[in-house]
Amino acid sequence: MSERDYYDRNGNYIGTSSGGGGDVAGLGCLLLIVAIAAGVLYALWSAAADYREYGLPYNVIGGFYYYTGLVVLSPFSAAHWLYVAITEPGLTQYKNINLVIALAVAGFALALPYVAAYKVIDHYYVGKKLLIALLAPATVALAWAILSTIVRWLFA
Repeated sequence: MSERDYYDRNGNYIGTSSGGGGDVAGLGCLLLIVAIAAGVLYALWSAAADYREYGLPYNVIGGFYYYTGLVVLSPFSAAHWLYVAITEPGLTQYKNINLVIALAVAGFALALPYVAAYKVIDHYYVGKKLLIALLAPATVALAWAILSTIVRWLFA
């Protein structure tokens, strides 16, 4: 895109613009960060799903994160179930009305638990405590891995 110079009525220079188009590089960077975060979360979820295969402190910690993830993601499965329950048999004889009703009900069912959880966390000021509770098992696993590696190295 070409740059454009701007002048006021007296001919004095005001500034330059790039002609619009927005910050494409910033958007690309944001999309890249979101894609990397999604990949990392998918890898962590896959690792947590195999929690039964790990040794003793790690299988308990993996199970904690796996079932915590199931609780956090359960509104998605409930919203999908409601969508299918409304669209498959149909509440009315019109498909488009059924689709709109199903999307509205599923969206409400999806948003309600997260909004309620946010209100509870915000009202009782437990955000920091909740973060600590969610990160504590990972901290224990990291400490366990470091200490066991040190002990094995000392007695090797």
